[in-house]
Amino acid sequence: MPTQWSPPPNWPPRPTAGWTPPPGWQPDPSWGPPPDGWNFYPEVKGWAAQHALLIVVLAVPMAIAYQHSGRLIEIFGPAHLPVLLSFTSAYLVANS
Repeated sequence: MPTQWSPPPNWPPRPTAGWTPPPGWQPDPSWGPPPDGWNFYPEVKGWAAQHALLIVVLAVPMAIAYQHSGRLIEIFGPAHLPVLLSFTSAYLVANS
Protein backbone atom coordinates (compact mmCIF):
# COMPACT_ATOMS: atom_id res chain seq x y z
CA MET A 1 0.00 0.00 0.00
CA PRO A 2 1.14 3.57 -0.54
CA THR A 3 2.37 5.67 2.36
CA GLN A 4 1.93 9.33 3.18
CA TRP A 5 3.88 11.55 5.55
CA SER A 6 1.83 12.18 8.67
CA PRO A 7 2.87 14.78 11.27
CA PRO A 8 2.35 14.02 14.96
CA PRO A 9 -0.73 15.55 16.64
CA ASN A 10 1.39 18.14 18.50
CA TRP A 11 2.92 19.45 15.21
CA PRO A 12 1.25 21.74 12.66
CA PRO A 13 -0.48 20.03 9.73
CA ARG A 14 1.30 19.53 6.42
CA PRO A 15 1.58 22.78 4.43
CA THR A 16 -0.09 21.16 1.40
CA ALA A 17 -1.72 17.83 0.65
CA GLY A 18 0.88 15.27 -0.34
CA TRP A 19 3.78 17.26 1.14
CA THR A 20 6.72 15.25 2.39
CA PRO A 21 9.80 16.62 4.15
CA PRO A 22 12.71 17.27 1.79
CA PRO A 23 16.08 15.63 2.55
CA GLY A 24 17.73 17.23 5.57
CA TRP A 25 14.51 18.86 6.82
CA GLN A 26 14.28 19.30 10.60
CA PRO A 27 11.11 20.18 12.53
CA ASP A 28 10.90 23.37 14.55
CA PRO A 29 12.12 22.53 18.10
CA SER A 30 9.16 24.44 19.57
CA TRP A 31 6.82 21.74 18.24
CA GLY A 32 8.18 19.26 20.74
CA PRO A 33 9.04 15.62 20.17
CA PRO A 34 6.66 13.23 18.44
CA PRO A 35 4.87 10.67 20.64
CA ASP A 36 6.83 7.49 21.32
CA GLY A 37 6.56 5.10 18.39
CA TRP A 38 4.95 7.66 16.05
CA ASN A 39 4.79 6.34 12.48
CA PHE A 40 5.62 9.22 10.13
CA TYR A 41 4.73 7.16 7.03
CA PRO A 42 1.56 5.14 7.71
CA GLU A 43 -0.07 3.15 4.95
CA VAL A 44 -2.83 5.01 3.15
CA LYS A 45 -5.90 3.01 2.24
CA GLY A 46 -7.23 3.45 -1.27
CA TRP A 47 -10.73 4.57 -2.13
CA ALA A 48 -12.11 1.04 -2.11
CA ALA A 49 -10.76 0.28 1.36
CA GLN A 50 -12.08 3.56 2.76
CA HIS A 51 -15.54 2.92 1.31
CA ALA A 52 -15.74 -0.84 1.79
CA LEU A 53 -19.11 -0.72 3.53
CA LEU A 54 -20.64 1.33 0.72
CA ILE A 55 -19.29 -1.09 -1.86
CA VAL A 56 -20.71 -4.08 -0.02
CA VAL A 57 -24.08 -2.43 0.55
CA LEU A 58 -24.41 -1.52 -3.14
CA ALA A 59 -22.54 -4.17 -5.09
CA VAL A 60 -23.05 -7.45 -3.27
CA PRO A 61 -26.89 -7.47 -3.24
CA MET A 62 -26.89 -6.55 -6.92
CA ALA A 63 -24.44 -9.31 -7.75
CA ILE A 64 -26.54 -11.79 -5.80
CA ALA A 65 -29.70 -10.63 -7.54
CA TYR A 66 -28.03 -11.06 -10.91
CA GLN A 67 -26.75 -14.49 -10.02
CA HIS A 68 -30.17 -15.72 -8.90
CA SER A 69 -32.54 -14.10 -11.34
CA GLY A 70 -30.59 -12.81 -14.31
CA ARG A 71 -32.82 -9.73 -14.18
CA LEU A 72 -30.11 -7.33 -13.05
CA ILE A 73 -29.08 -6.74 -16.64
CA GLU A 74 -32.68 -5.94 -17.54
CA ILE A 75 -32.96 -3.46 -14.65
CA PHE A 76 -29.59 -1.72 -14.92
CA GLY A 77 -28.55 -2.47 -18.49
CA PRO A 78 -25.55 -4.50 -19.64
CA ALA A 79 -23.20 -1.50 -19.38
CA HIS A 80 -23.52 -1.48 -15.58
CA LEU A 81 -22.37 -5.05 -15.01
CA PRO A 82 -18.62 -4.33 -15.44
CA VAL A 83 -18.92 -1.45 -12.95
CA LEU A 84 -20.60 -3.68 -10.38
CA LEU A 85 -18.02 -6.40 -10.86
CA SER A 86 -15.11 -3.95 -10.60
CA PHE A 87 -16.45 -2.52 -7.32
CA THR A 88 -16.87 -6.01 -5.92
CA SER A 89 -13.34 -6.93 -7.04
CA ALA A 90 -11.92 -3.73 -5.53
CA TYR A 91 -13.59 -4.55 -2.22
CA LEU A 92 -12.19 -8.05 -2.19
CA VAL A 93 -8.67 -6.84 -3.04
CA ALA A 94 -8.76 -4.01 -0.47
CA ASN A 95 -9.88 -6.35 2.31
CA SER A 96 -7.78 -9.41 1.50
